Amino acid sequence: MTRLVSPSVRTILEDCLGERDAIQWLPATLTMPAGEHLPYWVMHFPVFYDLLHSSTNWGPSGLPIRWVLDRAKLDGHRVFIVPELNDITIVTDDVLAALNDAGLTGIGSERARIA
Repeated sequence: MTRLVSPSVRTILEDCLGERDAIQWLPATLTMPAGEHLPYWVMHFPVFYDLLHSSTNWGPSGLPIRWVLDRAKLDGHRVFIVPELNDITIVTDDVLAALNDAGLTGIGSERARIA
């Protein structure tokens, strides 16, 4: 799985990054069924931050099963991931609002657990 985003999403996320966030952008081309080529970007998070609370439950594989963010560790972070969870990107409420206000589609959201 990869985090593939449009140029519009990239612009908003770059404008909203916290001072401690780190994203590298890898260029990609999305080829549509009719052969049209669209410029896209792959989001790569080169730094993993320990942002999980001690109440996070871990599986035998070492992956978080029921993860909880630690409010005290989130300062300076607005766009980030939980390592090993490839299907989500975590953003703050204001970043989500900026994405929604731009009328972008394909975004699903749910509240994260924070302690």
